[in-house]
Amino acid sequence: MLPPNVIEAHLRWGHTAGDIAQVFGVCERTIRRRMTQSGIRVQDLLTLLDDNSLDETVTQILQHHPNSGYKMMVGHLNARGIRIQRQRVQESMRRVDPGGVLIRTMQLNPRRRRKYFVDIEFGVDWTGPCAHRQPHVVVPEVQLQRSLTDQEVERLPDPDGPLSNVWNVYVQTVGLLTEMLQ
Repeated sequence: MLPPNVIEAHLRWGHTAGDIAQVFGVCERTIRRRMTQSGIRVQDLLTLLDDNSLDETVTQILQHHPNSGYKMMVGHLNARGIRIQRQRVQESMRRVDPGGVLIRTMQLNPRRRRKYFVDIEFGVDWTGPCAHRQPHVVVPEVQLQRSLTDQEVERLPDPDGPLSNVWNVYVQTVGLLTEMLQ
């Protein structure tokens, strides 16, 4: 018989009932039954932390590790002995660092990427679909949380402006999208 303290230790390490069952060569239902018999609930193993305290901790971690995404943040919290649901960590990061979340999303989204020659210094597309016209600023395609309204699209800066405004166009676009999607 599998001792309850072994099951609880594995749950604290982040293993699921299925993972534990696989390690010990038993059915997942057996692990769940032992958990019920021993009164072990996953919810009881989580750290009780209100949203404000979680936000403070996430802010502290982001000061030392500004490029941390959700999974890294969960790891940093676990290293501090804080066990929190992934969804709560995601919500906290959206509250504390919405711009960083948006930028990481834009950097990591692998959908429909085209390969073009891009001037590394300025991020200018010289050979893209509009290369027959003047070079222009390219804002990568991303999947937003929702569709933008026509009024919101009109607020976005013109990407076909002069090349000297490349950085301003990028910063304005990210800032406006962050504001619109909050």
